[in-house]
Parts: sequence; structure tokens; C-alpha cells
Amino acid sequence: AKYRQECCAHYRPFWQMGVPVDVVDQNADLAKYRLVVVPLAYMVRPGFANRLKQYVAQGGTAVMTYWSAVVNESDLCYLGGVPGDGLRNVFGVWEEESQSYYPHEKVGIEMGGTKYEAVDICSVVHAEGAKVLATFTDQYFAGSPALTVNSFGKGQAYYIAARTTGNFLADLYRRLVAELRLEGVIQTELPAGVTAQLRTDGQTRYVFLMNFNRGPATVKLDARYTDLLTGQPVSGELMLERFGVRVLQ
Repeated sequence: AKYRQECCAHYRPFWQMGVPVDVVDQNADLAKYRLVVVPLAYMVRPGFANRLKQYVAQGGTAVMTYWSAVVNESDLCYLGGVPGDGLRNVFGVWEEESQSYYPHEKVGIEMGGTKYEAVDICSVVHAEGAKVLATFTDQYFAGSPALTVNSFGKGQAYYIAARTTGNFLADLYRRLVAELRLEGVIQTELPAGVTAQLRTDGQTRYVFLMNFNRGPATVKLDARYTDLLTGQPVSGELMLERFGVRVLQ
């Protein structure tokens, strides 16, 4: 099912935007997060579905993908449809079945007038109160939901019905970051291949700017910093050499 690749695909847009992400397990306390992403959670531990339900009901935003909440920790299928263990009502969808594809096959998706593609796996999803935000455009999936959002309690629950390519996840998460006012490490748009990561001791913030490009890149800083590697103040435009790193305070 390419679980690791799916998780990385959902992490990558936040990495590119410089938005800090915690990677937690199903026992984690979700209350402190404004956004929780649950990719390909085929097996669900006892209590997780209820915590996710409470999290959304109390105002949180959750994103879940196809093939989630299918079985419990003993690999026994939940009765009552997928997503199971009470999450069908939270996300407002019923996933009827899934179809796998050969590597060369693609399924079209349209969201807000923009075309995307799905690969590997697509699911037949029925909206049961959820609003359809994107639909499949061809094969026997044509017209069925590819992305939905459901209002549950005070929160929102999104369901993605396929493994997607291109900018689908980037466009979705860019919108959610703006709507939820999730802050990046620095308040600027980062060049492609450059990320900003944060480390803190609880009092002092340390910003790591890293250039993963084979050529130099320029970052427009949002404030005046001290470059801890040189001891010099920096502001305005900061040039990172190829594969360069700067540590700012």
C-alpha cells in the first residue's frame, strides 16, 4: 500500500511551506493541534477513533485518506462500513470499495476547475452529508467524490478518496494552512527546494534554513536575525549556497 510514501506525500507540502509538523502515533493527545492528518490508517488502535471524533467535534480539522479505519488492532474488519469505529459519521462518507491500478494507469480528478491525477488506488466513496470538493472525471469513478469535507460539531473532517499526484495535496494543504492560520517558521514564501525548520528550548527560537538545491537560493527574511554560524546580523535577502545551511536566532 506504499504507506511510507503516502505519509511522505502528505508531509512534503508542509515541509515546502516551512510549517512545523509533529509526527505522532495514535495514542497522542490531539487537542493541542489545529490540524491533524491521518494518512492510510488502515489499522486503528482502541480509543483513537473516539479521540479523533472528540477532536473534530470540539473544533479541530482532520484529514483522512482512503483505506483508513478498516480493521482493529487484531486485523478484524469493523462492521458498519468504512471508515469504521464510528468515523463514518465524523467524515460523512461511506467508502464502498477500492480499485488498484497498474503504474502506467491514471484517473483524472477535478477540483475547483483544476485538473489533477490519481494513481495506484482509488476508492468509490458516497457522500453521506459531506460536501464534495473534488470529483473523479473518468473511468467508472467519473462523477464520484475524490475529496469531501464534513462539518461535525464545531470542526471539519476531510476525506481523500485516492492516492494523488502533482500539486493536489500541495493545493489542498496550502488552503488549509491559510484558513487555519497555521504559521510557518518564518513569514515568507520559501523558494522551491528550501525549507525552514524550528527548534526551541521553550524560550529561544532557533531557525534552520536549509537549501537542498544544487544551486544557490535566496530567502527574503521577515525580520532581523543573528546568524549563529557567523555571529553577524542578517536581514532582507539572505543567499544560501548550494546545499547551504544557516542557523538564525
